[in-house]
Amino acid sequence: GNNSSNSSSSFVWIEPTQNQLDTSPTFFHLNIQVPSNEVQIPSTDWEVWDNAMTERVWNAHTIGSLRFHTHTPDGTFEGSSAGPASLGFSSTYRVRIHYNFNNGSTSPWSDWRTFTTSAQPASNQSGNLTWTTVSGFKVEPFATDFDAPVHIAFPPQNMYNAFPQNQRPYFYVTELYGKVKVVYKNGSQSTYAENLLNFDPFSSITGGGQMGVIGLYVDEVTGDLFVGTVYVVNDTVKNKIIKFTTSNDGKSSLAQQTILDNLPSAPSHQIEEITKGPDGLLYVQLGDALNENNAQSDTILAGKIIRMNLDGSNVEVYAKGLRNPFGGDWRPGTSQLFVTDNSPNTNDRLLKINQGENYLWGTGTNEYVSKAIALLNPSPVDVEFNPGNAGFPEALTGKIYVAVAGPIYQQGQTHGKEIIEYTLNSAGNVT
Repeated sequence: GNNSSNSSSSFVWIEPTQNQLDTSPTFFHLNIQVPSNEVQIPSTDWEVWDNAMTERVWNAHTIGSLRFHTHTPDGTFEGSSAGPASLGFSSTYRVRIHYNFNNGSTSPWSDWRTFTTSAQPASNQSGNLTWTTVSGFKVEPFATDFDAPVHIAFPPQNMYNAFPQNQRPYFYVTELYGKVKVVYKNGSQSTYAENLLNFDPFSSITGGGQMGVIGLYVDEVTGDLFVGTVYVVNDTVKNKIIKFTTSNDGKSSLAQQTILDNLPSAPSHQIEEITKGPDGLLYVQLGDALNENNAQSDTILAGKIIRMNLDGSNVEVYAKGLRNPFGGDWRPGTSQLFVTDNSPNTNDRLLKINQGENYLWGTGTNEYVSKAIALLNPSPVDVEFNPGNAGFPEALTGKIYVAVAGPIYQQGQTHGKEIIEYTLNSAGNVT
């Protein structure tokens, strides 16, 4: 980092390293180590050149909202890469950055770092991919044609039994870029609510389409939906929770009310999951808003699990020290909450959450890891117990299922996308 003098040399650190970089010809993701004098830096300039240094192929200049973290849509392809907007497959490129300071000066350009894009997929990888399952399980398509689906949540299955299969709401889906869908018992779907974002999800403030509508809970008494989403006020990213009053047929929202807002957010690490605990309160999992110090702060709600009444009142911190707690579920018949938490590089965690506990993000790697009941890489997302009403009695004997996404910007069956089954003892530890 540019630690003291504006004239000192800058150093860029790309996360992950060259051999691990999640990058395709159309999408790459660059991080730099946050410097100690970050408050003096209103913006950063980023450049990608071809390996031979004959031309600049992409740039993102004067990026303020994403000073230390950026993605392809935040900048512009140029030169031979401008049309079509893409880098080459299996090609090496150079990247550098420099800082712009409040006094109008700039740092020197950083040292060059390199990355190599992924290989061109084989033709058979663009067709239907298959999943390999262990004995007793199968995977089959049920519903399709979603745009960036994030979370699903089920209403009580007897709530809409009076309706035909093609009109009986089976579950709801949040779509990242501003919609909630309802999926019916026969796999068909319709829109429950839309136009939920007040910004362009691919503008430079958003980190290349990473933020939007995510968290989802369906009330088991009323069928009403609680949805966590991001909104922007004066170029500042915030989180809020909206309660949707559901129509009698479950197909649409009759009214919506923001029950909690002004929560800290960022282009990622936002509201990730919403659940209801056995105490009847809402539990909301908040990412650290891309600032690890938030997770340890007792005055900032980011990096926490908070709980509240269903009307948004009496907000309190239930646990802290989380980085990006994406998935969460309650063990049936208990007061045990389990959460997946994504680390900055390795050591993603499955956690058992205890009230008042600090899960140690921002205090050191060893301490951070020590709270895990299981380590899993890369990118654990949803975690679910099956309540045992669909031929899966495992929930009653301590089985929990964790979905692992693999590297974020890669697709296909060979990049670590899997579902892992863990067996828990009565105390909630992995056996």
